[in-house]
Amino acid sequence: MTGLAQDLRYAIRQLRKSPGFATVAVITLALGIGANTAIFSVANGVLLRKLPYAEPERLVLVWSTGEGGNNRDQLSFTDIDDYRTRNKVFESVVPFGDWNATFSGAGDPSPIPGMQVGEGYLPLMRVKPLLGRDFLPDDKSRARTRSSF
Repeated sequence: MTGLAQDLRYAIRQLRKSPGFATVAVITLALGIGANTAIFSVANGVLLRKLPYAEPERLVLVWSTGEGGNNRDQLSFTDIDDYRTRNKVFESVVPFGDWNATFSGAGDPSPIPGMQVGEGYLPLMRVKPLLGRDFLPDDKSRARTRSSF
């Protein structure tokens, strides 16, 4: 322990002799530690932390590609139906997509983010509605008859 104390006193004496070097060394350490902390925070949130779903390792995202092969496009309804009818691998095939609404009233309009999901989304994600019930197959046929003119 006495050797460590002597080393620290010697280091402080040397840093006092050259304050420019000490300032550059402290700034370099601060930038390095800050950059590493920021990178780890992003990597931890995106790559290391488990997704907030039941059994996330069993979820698969499927999309189609454009002509160049590098664009991610949504699947068409006919493609989704084809995947469902020919499926021998997946537990279920359920479409979903982003949906944004605008809430307006007395104040400024504000966006409300949401999702449009297909039949079977809640059971696939292993969740139950907080209020009410999940959609039933009969709901789908009633919705089609009301919307057809």
